[in-house]
Amino acid sequence: MAWFDVLVVLLILLAIRSGKKGGISEELLPVGQWVLIVTANAFLNGPLAKQLSSFTKLSLFWSHLVACLFLAVAVFLLFIWIKSLVGGKLLEADYFGRHEYSLGVLGAVTRYLCMLLVALSVLNARHYTQDQILAIRRARAASDVRIALLPPLSSVQQQVFNESASGKLFRKHANFLLITPTPYDSSALRSDSVGRQRERLVEEVLDGGKVKAPPSTNTPPANAAPK
Repeated sequence: MAWFDVLVVLLILLAIRSGKKGGISEELLPVGQWVLIVTANAFLNGPLAKQLSSFTKLSLFWSHLVACLFLAVAVFLLFIWIKSLVGGKLLEADYFGRHEYSLGVLGAVTRYLCMLLVALSVLNARHYTQDQILAIRRARAASDVRIALLPPLSSVQQQVFNESASGKLFRKHANFLLITPTPYDSSALRSDSVGRQRERLVEEVLDGGKVKAPPSTNTPPANAAPK
């Protein structure tokens, strides 16, 4: 089993334990919160990111991440208000009877899977070609040892979506819930402003070295210069 498959199994076991302990009365609002976050991210992230990219100096990739964060915070604030209104009533009343803990397990598993989907959505936000993945690996090999010890985002993405059974399942059946991938070099089309330079610094740290986009021909890309 790939490490991500093991992580999914552990999360499900943890969700079952949490659901049995708290019941559906405690899980109902958190489940609704995370389901709404996943739904809002699936349908609103794309349009919101495009608008944000048009009115700011952010690249489309970072606009997707900012939009995801904005939607999550908005939903969190909404459910804080809802919890202040009905949270106590759910815990005091016995609405679900003998199904309290069986539904609690179902709710907790749903909540944990939604949290995992949000993480996968962020991981899916960047699109890498095979040439770019190889270039990143070469750049990291020549980079500082402290950076090279950390796996690049491109490798984590490959391990999750291409090498794990659960990752392949998520991408096949829940791809519409993930952020639309942005090409690695798409931001090069934008002006090289101060904000864009800062984005590049962050991206270089995440990928362990500055990687140039491959040329339009079929010739292999030149190795990136070490950071």
